[in-house]
Amino acid sequence: MILAVWSLHCGDSGRLLADGSADSPKPVSKKTNAPASDIVSNFESNTLEGWQPRIGNETVTVTSVDRHTGSYSLLTTGRQNAYDGCKINVTNSMVAGSEYRVSVWVKIAAGSPTSTIKVSLQRQLGSTLTYHPVVSKEVNSQSWARLTTVFDYSLPHDNLWLYVESTSGTASFYIDDFELEHLPPPKIQTEIPSLRDELAPHFKIGAAVWQGDLAGAHSQLLKKHFDTLTAEDAMKWGPIHPTESTYNFAPADAIVNFAKTNGMQVRGHALVWHEQVPDWLFRDQNGNPMTPTQQNKALLLKRLDDHIRAVVTHFGSDITAWDVVNEVIDHGQPDGFRRNMWFQICGPEYIDRAFLAARAAAPNAKLYINDYQTTVPAKRSHLLNLIQNLRSRGIPVDGIGHQLHSDIESPTAAEVIETVNLFSAIPGIDNQITEMDVSIYDNDHQMYEVIPPSVLLKQGYRYRDLFNAFRQLDGKISSVTFWGKADDHTWLSYYPIERLNAPLPFDDRLQAKPAFWGIVEPNKLKIEISGRVISSDGRGLRGATVTLTGSGSPVTTVTSSLGYYTFAGVSPFEPYTVSVSSKRYRFAPRTLAPSGNLAGIDFVGVE
Repeated sequence: MILAVWSLHCGDSGRLLADGSADSPKPVSKKTNAPASDIVSNFESNTLEGWQPRIGNETVTVTSVDRHTGSYSLLTTGRQNAYDGCKINVTNSMVAGSEYRVSVWVKIAAGSPTSTIKVSLQRQLGSTLTYHPVVSKEVNSQSWARLTTVFDYSLPHDNLWLYVESTSGTASFYIDDFELEHLPPPKIQTEIPSLRDELAPHFKIGAAVWQGDLAGAHSQLLKKHFDTLTAEDAMKWGPIHPTESTYNFAPADAIVNFAKTNGMQVRGHALVWHEQVPDWLFRDQNGNPMTPTQQNKALLLKRLDDHIRAVVTHFGSDITAWDVVNEVIDHGQPDGFRRNMWFQICGPEYIDRAFLAARAAAPNAKLYINDYQTTVPAKRSHLLNLIQNLRSRGIPVDGIGHQLHSDIESPTAAEVIETVNLFSAIPGIDNQITEMDVSIYDNDHQMYEVIPPSVLLKQGYRYRDLFNAFRQLDGKISSVTFWGKADDHTWLSYYPIERLNAPLPFDDRLQAKPAFWGIVEPNKLKIEISGRVISSDGRGLRGATVTLTGSGSPVTTVTSSLGYYTFAGVSPFEPYTVSVSSKRYRFAPRTLAPSGNLAGIDFVGVE
């Protein structure tokens, strides 16, 4: 068989708090008194395994009509209300102050309509009952769907039940392979190499953070691996300047103070953007939506000047680089400018004014234009022209930030190298990779219920190729920043659709993934090819010669006393031929293109 040689831990699609508040990741606190009684229900005992009707109108039965795995599943029928369903007692399996991974596979019964199925928690404390959402998903009768999340349970209880219901309708449904797993507090791996140390000869390495990253294991991960931080949202116009007369510096100050305490630099993001802006910004003096008039242009440019000077002056020399304007290019427009509200009211002049205001407030900071898809030739051309035009007129642009939100297929390393070299040809222009991640998908509709190990392996090779490209561009890239740090907090869980994604070097438990090893030690991204050579009557053949032929020199091994063979340290994603020779039997060669999760290759002799 073919086996990956690392431990894989796939990310999950979201986190919810047991008090019903919004899906907003929080620092993991120390967990206490967590019970070890995890629950697994696969119904292979042909019994209910503790499940029962939630209300009493329903019927729950073990059935072999359909199942996710094995021979049986649990079917709930006779539902009269959306809240009717099946439930299991978790009173002694969950405790306040602990995290749990909840996972269940669900399928709508044939003949019933597609429904949104949800897992909920019924909590009783004294005589009070409360109900808390856990996870939900649209489910149909054609395929099994996995509902899964990491659930932070924070409330005391006398009785506690997990139950499966729907948001509307009374469709009958199956469940299978239910798991309730207690998750101990995440711990970082202290023995692995530091990204910061490994990449120090080439460029600084950073992460986008929010205030919740500044404590616990998340902060330890930051301190071990990164030397620059970017505020994910805290410095954007909406969060930091919510009303015209008020600023909210506290979340951003916390990030800056953490960085200073730990010897890190901070990138400021972003002074001017068309999204995450407060409602008042694009309203005129009478509170009406702005229209393109000279009066509104003057008002908006004054607001821009005031905002930039106030924000940049507040942080002073604590910020070493600023994304001054963000995503101003639309290569679908003849002139290349995005038709955002800034452009509609002010034309391209707002870009000049932003850089001039930033330079006046921060004479020593580096000032960047930041954008995505900079490897696309048409967009790249407009950006090159814009930067050259600005600098020719004395506008203080120091560099370009390449967001590099990548996917499992593109852009190629060659495209990145070509792009950076083109911008580096402009005298005095620096390049920074500012928002890097690598989606495990290459389209806007694919969705994994569980991420195949081969996909994480392929992602590891993508990271290898991109970071090798960055190293080749030594001296032309001053920093690389991930948009996040670990898969427990990533915008790609919700964009462009809500789905399981795992785009960062560390998984949702802060453990190094193949993506990490692709950056620091690609030789770990190897697999084993193994199998067995047997005679025509089923006996293992000892001493048969097995040869593996790929792009390099052939490798040979000899089977064990029971006929087993193994090739270790094999690179995946390239074709191989495996051939066998022995004194008595003939074997036909086999070809394979290993991806990390193929079955074993066995050979049966022919006399």
